[in-house]
Amino acid sequence: MQLEKGTVIQVTIHDLAFGGAGVGRWRGQTGQAEEQTRQAEKPAQSAQLQHRQEAEKKAEIIVFVPGALPGDRVEARILRSKKNFCEAELVQIIKKAPNRIAARCKHFDICGGCSLQNLAYEDQLAWKEKMVRDALERIGGIETMELLPIIGCDSPWFYRNK
Repeated sequence: MQLEKGTVIQVTIHDLAFGGAGVGRWRGQTGQAEEQTRQAEKPAQSAQLQHRQEAEKKAEIIVFVPGALPGDRVEARILRSKKNFCEAELVQIIKKAPNRIAARCKHFDICGGCSLQNLAYEDQLAWKEKMVRDALERIGGIETMELLPIIGCDSPWFYRNK
């Protein structure tokens, strides 16, 4: 299943991609978000439920939305559509992530030079650590390496000014 260019969908963002774009999962015709879960009332229903969930997962499309953060529920317009993923632009934020903050830079929405300025600094550090860990494990094949915690700046402002 592919989404057509120009289609507007709603999706909940659950992660950040390497470049900082929000990552969400869109499912099938209903567009139900990944976080929605169902519980079987009877044991006989659980196998049926499992098969249905597996089928729905196969129809799942990954959606990359720059400007969206994990925890955001957004409306996004599809710009490019591939077999298993789409790139979209943020139309509006329906529900803001709890760690979303106001960006200090007045050019944040149009420039792109200060990505993730709308994410709390502690969460930026956690994301960077996750990216390093993911690169070592997935790309480097190193699964047991212990990483030291990232050391943040005393003030994350005005140190990239040269």
